[in-house]
Amino acid sequence: MTKLITLRDHQVPAHLVVLRMGSTTLSDNALSQACERAYANMGVHAFSVFEVPDHDFEELARLEPILLSRPKLLEASGPDLLTAGFPLLPTAKYPHWSVVLSEPTATQFTKVRTHFHGPFDNPTWKGGAAKMASMTVHADLVFDPNDVGPDCVVECWISQGPRADDSSFDPRPGDRVTLVDEDRETLQGRVTSRDGNRVWVQVEIPGLLSQSA
Repeated sequence: MTKLITLRDHQVPAHLVVLRMGSTTLSDNALSQACERAYANMGVHAFSVFEVPDHDFEELARLEPILLSRPKLLEASGPDLLTAGFPLLPTAKYPHWSVVLSEPTATQFTKVRTHFHGPFDNPTWKGGAAKMASMTVHADLVFDPNDVGPDCVVECWISQGPRADDSSFDPRPGDRVTLVDEDRETLQGRVTSRDGNRVWVQVEIPGLLSQSA
């Protein structure tokens, strides 16, 4: 089925720098799940990154508050990604971009990873999320911090999370849930809406909460 992709009227700047939040969010598992969601929503295999406006991390944090909760970041040159055969689409709201892969395979994942550098320390980190110390995850849903919008809402799939096989898990709008990402970082949030397997959650960002307290 043909998908209609809504794009901003933005060309790739000559000196575009893009960030991927997290230190292991370019793993095969994270990229596979991101491509699955992108294909369902847009009809292309892709994953999310953010432009750093004029190399100003504080401005990026103002536009995308989720940055405040991520201790580590990965960085790539937009033109380098294009040259290597990875198109960049100006999706969602600025400064969000989608890196497009020809197919969601280990070969493509390995190739695109070579163009990202890091992880390095996030200069805007405010203490952020809690890290799971063990593989025993007491979380409800998996989330990608790079998919969190400026309104702090993120789309999660029950089928991709730790409770995929739990028939009693039935999140409804207003329910509080715990989210975990590929870095084992966790955040709390509240369900805003649901459509079958898809659940939208507004996450609580500790750094942002402390600033507004």
